[in-house]
Amino acid sequence: MASEQGSARRQDPYAQIFGKRYSHLGNRGGRHDPHQGTAPPDVVLVWDLDETLITFHSLINGSFAAGASLQVQDTTRELGGRWEHAALDLLDTHFFYDELDDHNLEHIGDADQARGHEQPSFGLSEGLTAHSLPAATWAHVQQRYNGGLASLAGPGQAEHWAQLYEATNELTGGWLQHGAQLLRDCTAVAKAAPAAATQAASAGEHAAQRQAPAHVANVLVSAGQLVATLAKLLLFRLDGYFPIENVYSSAVRGKQQCFARIQQRFHQATSFCVIGDSEEEQQAAESQRWHFTRISTAESCWHAYSRVDMQQPSGPSFCHPLLDVTASNLVTRPQA
Repeated sequence: MASEQGSARRQDPYAQIFGKRYSHLGNRGGRHDPHQGTAPPDVVLVWDLDETLITFHSLINGSFAAGASLQVQDTTRELGGRWEHAALDLLDTHFFYDELDDHNLEHIGDADQARGHEQPSFGLSEGLTAHSLPAATWAHVQQRYNGGLASLAGPGQAEHWAQLYEATNELTGGWLQHGAQLLRDCTAVAKAAPAAATQAASAGEHAAQRQAPAHVANVLVSAGQLVATLAKLLLFRLDGYFPIENVYSSAVRGKQQCFARIQQRFHQATSFCVIGDSEEEQQAAESQRWHFTRISTAESCWHAYSRVDMQQPSGPSFCHPLLDVTASNLVTRPQA
């Protein structure tokens, strides 16, 4: 039975593993996450992954190069196939996908609820009941994600992953590079907003209070399963921006429920902004009265151009004014 399930998964893996949008479309170093220390964040930036920070599904189904020559379309699909193989290999080899197939989580913290007060064994083979096995396996997944991609590389794999990344970045006109830059720039703008907003403060106010940067949390909400999202963050070099506790899967209950959960978790934050490319994300953001920033692509994605299009929500905006003004000019993806 297990082999039959594994075979079925590989026949159409992406609709199940990486998110429903596939069926419709078809080096760690130091962490860059700015949410450090115990202070709660003032600003929460909620990011989409696919076709926002990275290109993935559009490579696999060829839509990214729909307006290009047949040769370019073939090259694009070939790259998509290589990403497909790399992601599935990482999931099967290091992230226990067969064991976790029926135990998808919305958030890594949900594994603690399944485990209760038990401390998991990372051996995975001693004294684990059918109930505690998924929780212990998730703990092992967390350990491996925190260790970074380099710690998982076998002979020649690090070079292969690097070549795949660079080939994709070149083909897409720097999309991957500029996705990471967008993360850094939006974070910098959000951090600077309180300082800019208080420049007109009274002269008697303490200078340190006027210039104190905001605490910013980058949160990722993906339509794919949680374990698949973690694997993709590693492969696309974005794990350093998103600690595992800031990664959510909307495959369980949808993005609106995910956003409500994030609102509850970061209830002390004064500003929330969603950065994504779909109507679902915009509607979910508006349901929370959050600001929404659309990453929109040209009609032919082959031009590898994307801009940040600031759109006001229907209700009151809780986004810092400077982010509202500046984010529209943060990043212009390179024109091919």
